[in-house]
Amino acid sequence: MIFINKKIVALAGTIIGLCAITGIVVGGYFLISKSNKYSNYYSAPTNDSNLGLINGYKNAVYNGAEIVLAPGFTHATPIKVAFQDYPDFFKDTGFLLYDDKLSETDVAKYNTWSITFRADLGSIQTGIAMCMFLNEYQDVFLENDGKLKYGMYGGLPFSSVTSFMGGIQKGVEWFNTNVVRKDTSKYKEVELIKSNIGDFAGGFGPSQGSELASNLLANKADVIVPIAGPQVWNVMNIIQERNYKSVILGVDSAMENDYQNKDLKFTSSKGKVGNGKYVQFSSLKDLSLATQKVLRIINNGGMLPSDEELKQYNETSNDYKGFYDTSSKRGGFGTVAIGNMENGCVKVSDAGLPFYEQALQISGKSIDWTSPIYNDPNNMVYIGSDDKPLNYGKESEGGIAQEFKSITIGEENKVLNKKNLITKDNQKDKDKMRVVLSTSTSVLMDSSFSQSCYEGLYYYYQSMGIDIPPTSNTKSISNFNFYKKNEEEI
Repeated sequence: MIFINKKIVALAGTIIGLCAITGIVVGGYFLISKSNKYSNYYSAPTNDSNLGLINGYKNAVYNGAEIVLAPGFTHATPIKVAFQDYPDFFKDTGFLLYDDKLSETDVAKYNTWSITFRADLGSIQTGIAMCMFLNEYQDVFLENDGKLKYGMYGGLPFSSVTSFMGGIQKGVEWFNTNVVRKDTSKYKEVELIKSNIGDFAGGFGPSQGSELASNLLANKADVIVPIAGPQVWNVMNIIQERNYKSVILGVDSAMENDYQNKDLKFTSSKGKVGNGKYVQFSSLKDLSLATQKVLRIINNGGMLPSDEELKQYNETSNDYKGFYDTSSKRGGFGTVAIGNMENGCVKVSDAGLPFYEQALQISGKSIDWTSPIYNDPNNMVYIGSDDKPLNYGKESEGGIAQEFKSITIGEENKVLNKKNLITKDNQKDKDKMRVVLSTSTSVLMDSSFSQSCYEGLYYYYQSMGIDIPPTSNTKSISNFNFYKKNEEEI
């Protein structure tokens, strides 16, 4: 083990993408030191290759982690490769893979819990809320071109992205059918603007959607929905700089609560428009809530905690449906869990909820989430700008999982068991779980996947009487609030 002075480490950090981190190198892997208050709880890839991400996992293990929280689309392949190339090293390490899943043939499946989300269902709520919002402020948005219009695009054509897009479309369709037709003199239909340069930005980098957003705004979009979290702030800056009367919807987390959300430059006859900010509300994938649920099951040996234990969290077994097999009450490693409407992990954010509820009240109807309209994989599609359907519902074609699944386990296979890994009130256990970022340039406090995973870890540890640093001004999980990142954050 070699200790390196700060100047050398700063240089090494620049070379391998971990800038300005004072640390040590063990066996060729850079270890993050206590350079900021969160450094014990996350690791970054040394670069964006499979090996770079695997180095991030090794970093976590070297620092004492027995469970790695892996948020984002970059992790599935390196987790597979890690167990192919380093089976002995990772044999006792558990992985939580968010928003993706491993296949039945992957050796890593015995140590991995895949957690996916029915984002389309939460986005149906969000699409309805968006339409109600636009109608509430017709005096502003009809000024653009006499119509109420929205535009959206994704980072890449993954089913986790197109499910958001398809859900928004279904929500708009529901509003136009059930609210507008109720009183066509008062409510106006909302239209989708389809870009003539495609539906996807080619990535999730902060500025990669600039051309698409500019195209949609030039075509008088009143609302932009970028299904690429980091690009929301770039879209906001474009709108602000060019003085468009347009707003944004966020995804994944309640981005309207982020410190970067700026005040609108325009108002309505009623005063401020909605919350008075560019990001009005969001379609949530509540990774924080999902993280708490999975960690409780893991620490109970892969079984749903007892009713008595759940009571102390004001929960019942119904709040976990989608996270365990209802017949065996088994979940954990070797399974695919589904964040859905029933367990509360997908929904419109609190800021959009009043608009959604108002639309339901006007229509006099409720939504049957069990209907084939919303649950038949053949009906789960996004209609793209070329009018071709992108089906995000068929798992056989790489679509999102619909229900909880266990892998087939024979006598020769053993699924990892981490029963009682965390002991109540034992501060020494706080180093046993760590977030690994999805890219070498990601930050922990990103107002999105990484931060929400960490918040889930924070709240789980709180429930176990263990203290780790909260995000700045952390509040209740139900509000899913995110705040200005701490100045110590890298």
